[in-house]
Amino acid sequence: MKFVISSEQKGIILVLCYISIAGTANIFLANYLKKYDQFLITAICFTCANIYFFIINLNALNKVYIVCKTYYRDFITLNIYTTVNWLAFYFSLSVLDPIVSITIIH
Repeated sequence: MKFVISSEQKGIILVLCYISIAGTANIFLANYLKKYDQFLITAICFTCANIYFFIINLNALNKVYIVCKTYYRDFITLNIYTTVNWLAFYFSLSVLDPIVSITIIH
């Protein structure tokens, strides 16, 4: 007897894997956020993300600079909203239980 998984079942399995991994990660993150400052963690995350994307786009840096210069208002607005969103997420994880804060945010 051959066991075949349909595409719907694969989707459900992948969603359940994502939920379990994200939930576990958020529980560990909540423990760290109770020890450290949310602004510090946000600054570290944004710095690491900027360095990562800078290295990836190193050979196309001129194109990135032109796009950022052209759409600088959108670029700044997007970064402000992203920062506020992450700070709210970190603050909710540090104050509430991870399960409750994830339910409210998502």
